[in-house]
Amino acid sequence: MGHTRKKGSFYEGKALQYLEQQGYQKVAANYVSPWGEIDFIMRDVRTQPSTLVFVEVKYRSTARFGDGMMSVGYAKQQKIIRTAQAYLTYSGYEGPCRFDVVALSATALEHLENAFESMF
Repeated sequence: MGHTRKKGSFYEGKALQYLEQQGYQKVAANYVSPWGEIDFIMRDVRTQPSTLVFVEVKYRSTARFGDGMMSVGYAKQQKIIRTAQAYLTYSGYEGPCRFDVVALSATALEHLENAFESMF
């Protein structure tokens, strides 16, 4: 496993731990479709009915090229949306869902719920 992938796995683990502490339940990790990958699919049981949450995790060691939130631009959002559509088709899930971003740095974690929207 390369250094970059190890670092990514480490920060994904931190994000997962945070989300579970907030009451989310993991449904899937690193879900892959022909259009891309979703880091985590979680169930937010704090909402009624519970909400399926597609989570993108971004780590940035420096804000020199923008923070983690800024790195989820339109093209990345479209890949995540198409991958989420594939998951929804596969799973048959028809309830509420949303897209979140968890951005991490060496010293901070920021969780943006409903970071972007889709019209599906």
